[in-house]
Amino acid sequence: GGALRGRAVDVAGAPVAGALVVLGHPEDREMQLGLDGRHTLAAGLARTRTAADGSFELRSVAPGRAPLLVRARGFAALRSELSID
Repeated sequence: GGALRGRAVDVAGAPVAGALVVLGHPEDREMQLGLDGRHTLAAGLARTRTAADGSFELRSVAPGRAPLLVRARGFAALRSELSID
């Protein structure tokens, strides 16, 4: 798979740090039981948080169409559909 890189900024162009970035269909996620007894999300839903400069990177992204959700406290959620090569 490839990588998806981007940057979250506000309307003035200032970086939005700590925003949650989620790529994929929530119905594609699967819960896996780890050896420690905890449940974690399996492949199908990639997520990360933005850095201090608003940048983010998701690695091992499968090609195709997928929804993107970006959420940050104090901002409206951004929802978009991406086509990944």
